[in-house]
Amino acid sequence: MSEWKEGLPEQLRDAPFIGKAENLDDAVAKLVHAAKLVGTSIRIPGSDASDDDKAAFFDKLKDIEGVTRMPLSDDEDGYNEVLTKLGKPAEYTEYKLPEIADFEWDDTVGSDLRKYALEAGMTKKQFNTFAKKIGEQEMAAGLESSQALDDVRKALRSDWGDTLEEREDMIRGWMDKSDAPEHLRDALNDRNLPVDTMNWLYKTAQQFKGEVTPVKRDGSSNDPGVTPAEAREKIPTIIQDLMQLKDSDPRYRDLQKKLVQYQKLANPPQAA
Repeated sequence: MSEWKEGLPEQLRDAPFIGKAENLDDAVAKLVHAAKLVGTSIRIPGSDASDDDKAAFFDKLKDIEGVTRMPLSDDEDGYNEVLTKLGKPAEYTEYKLPEIADFEWDDTVGSDLRKYALEAGMTKKQFNTFAKKIGEQEMAAGLESSQALDDVRKALRSDWGDTLEEREDMIRGWMDKSDAPEHLRDALNDRNLPVDTMNWLYKTAQQFKGEVTPVKRDGSSNDPGVTPAEAREKIPTIIQDLMQLKDSDPRYRDLQKKLVQYQKLANPPQAA
């Protein structure tokens, strides 16, 4: 037995922190350390603990990083608390859309995606992984769509040759005359119409009862000049078309204007 223990009561000589101490200073240091541990420890409530003791225990757990209480299935607040500890933000704007090479997020899509993620309780890390997959799929779909448009363009060029742009302008001019729906105009301008539809539109434009001025994609048009002889040739056709239409037909007034125009062109004033 160490000499420093001889002066201690017998029941203390082999007590914890003393029995294995090398000297008195070592024993004191061990006792001080144990006292500090007791002061900062959290005691697990026993089966007979009161509700207040249990509540106090769980309140202490909240302050410990990485420790939380698993909520019951009907505990919405507890469930949200767990998700918050895992990394769920308070506002959807705290989610950051991942940067993807050669891809730009649509503002509306990006905003909606973050709102849905908040409703689902996603952590920031989960959202980053999820949004990256969505963005990559969007980019792949865009590339596939672009390739499909290129294929359509090549097919049209094969069928129409050098008249492709001219026929497109004619279809666009007919759409202006016939008040075609906006989505159809947009599809034409975006070159997003299949070959069979383009062929049908061109044939329909050719059958239009009236003159069609070709309109380019930028909205400009070239009104081709007409000689007096050409104007005189067109007048009988216009008159015949007028006779087949009722004056309530929206095309009737356009044809009347054309008739007046061609009559003036057919009879130009004589130079002095």
